[in-house]
Amino acid sequence: MINGIFKKYDEEATLENVLAELKEYRGLLIERQRLRLVSLSAQSYDGISSGPTNVNHEEDKMMKRLSKQEEVEMHINLIKKSIELMAEVDDDSERLAAILDFRYLKGYGVTKTCYKYADKFGLPDFPRQTFNDHLREALLTFSEIYPRELRVEKNPS
Repeated sequence: MINGIFKKYDEEATLENVLAELKEYRGLLIERQRLRLVSLSAQSYDGISSGPTNVNHEEDKMMKRLSKQEEVEMHINLIKKSIELMAEVDDDSERLAAILDFRYLKGYGVTKTCYKYADKFGLPDFPRQTFNDHLREALLTFSEIYPRELRVEKNPS
């Protein structure tokens, strides 16, 4: 299925892009938490002008933080929603999305991902080699659904 779609794309370069995007997810969560803590820290609003201009630098900083928070939140939601929508396509896509959810959104290691996957789908086990084969297909499927272009076209040779 996925091989036919990817005749015009460089699979290895596409896989690198998708992995980079999904691995960024954890960093985005950390950034969101950091920005929340910064916004909770005490703000200095004395209302007294200490110089010739009456510019509130704290307000400007807060607006920049809020903008950054919004940007990070949108990126997190974009990744999560893409995996959720991928799961709704069909049964095969649901299984592929589960791999991405366990591995990248929940941050499980490969072994725990295999156990959780087997448990979720009522399988006696889910071997690491099978996981690796399915992961590749899951990543390529994600690149088809994700609204930001992660696919890399092959160079015409």
